[in-house]
Amino acid sequence: MARPPVSTPSAVTHAIDSEAPRSRRQQHYHWTLPLALCLAVVYWIYLYEFTTLTKTVLCDIVRHAEQHGSMPLEETLSIGKPNNYTIQSIHGPDHKEIKGKIKFTFKGPRRLLKRLRGLLYVNFPESRIPTQDFGNQSPKWVFRRADVRSYQEELTEFLIDMEPKEITVQLEATGSLQIPLDQSRVQPQYPDESWKKRFFLDTLTFTPHTITLSGPTKTLNKIQADPILFIMDCSQVESQLNMLTNSSTGLPRRPRLSFPVRLRPGFKDLRIGQEITASVQVAPKPTIFPDDKHSYKISVILDHQGFTLDLSKYRVTDKVEVRIKSFNRMLDDTLSRDGEKWVHSKLRGFVTLEEAQDRLARGGEYVALEPNFFCRDQRFRLDRDFEIILDRKVEIKRNPSDTNPTPPTNGK
Repeated sequence: MARPPVSTPSAVTHAIDSEAPRSRRQQHYHWTLPLALCLAVVYWIYLYEFTTLTKTVLCDIVRHAEQHGSMPLEETLSIGKPNNYTIQSIHGPDHKEIKGKIKFTFKGPRRLLKRLRGLLYVNFPESRIPTQDFGNQSPKWVFRRADVRSYQEELTEFLIDMEPKEITVQLEATGSLQIPLDQSRVQPQYPDESWKKRFFLDTLTFTPHTITLSGPTKTLNKIQADPILFIMDCSQVESQLNMLTNSSTGLPRRPRLSFPVRLRPGFKDLRIGQEITASVQVAPKPTIFPDDKHSYKISVILDHQGFTLDLSKYRVTDKVEVRIKSFNRMLDDTLSRDGEKWVHSKLRGFVTLEEAQDRLARGGEYVALEPNFFCRDQRFRLDRDFEIILDRKVEIKRNPSDTNPTPPTNGK
């Protein structure tokens, strides 16, 4: 019987050595494929980042004087200017003022341009800064694409185009002027004309009392010729009065209200360092006394001086009928308690008969005269605290017996 082969140490070693290359080949296969894939991705990213990219941005023009804060908004072209000058206008090559956006084109590595925010600026060249008074002349300069810089400095070199190709900036000299505020410089802007008599402008005060205006010297020079600089916006007067009416304290007789003050349109290129507020006493909505259907009867003084006609031939009514339109809460209380007594004791009217003489002498049969009134109560002033609604005037009628008949015509 044959004996099984016996494995010698040399045979075992040979078998192990023959298996080792196969294992190493398997291990090499497992790590080389992922490595190749990673290298391919890295190479693709490298190629993508360094490819050339063309990018266009549309920028709004922002004048340095109009900026808010240290950094402008995105996609803006900030235009600088020398001190003591303001930008009057910005024009393109066609001499038309630029009101739209400026187109800028960048071309460069994608890795840089993908961070482009469109923050651009251009400054007035120092060599062109005026060193003397130009008088009526206004300095200007023309800038092109090469003059524009990016706030992201590393991107400036990749700016290749600007549309329009040239932009002209016209400057204007500026200055400052300190003026006191008073009623003569402010024009009230009422909701409607009915409010005009309800504002007591003699009580007008301002905060601050003095302001400093800055802007183009040409506009500052206009102030002497046109002293009314401001508009007092009274559009919210009714809502303010309503708030006081509904408050716990109630509406005062002559409440003091505050209104914003702004520059008139002709002076809008001037600047003010702070807000202006005007304070003034305002009368509430008028109250009619006694009411819409009744009137007070007042005797009127008849002035005969200068009236040469025979008054016995005329019938004259020396009483008129009036109503009171009150803008004063104190007067409201007085009229509510005893309007008849106050009207008869404190209100007087007179009329000059001479005003009717010419019409009566020419054969007029009827003339109505409007009396002049005055108030004897020193607490109230006519046309400020109240108005008079005249329902019936002074009437002068020729007596029927003194009426001349119509003369007969010829032949009849």
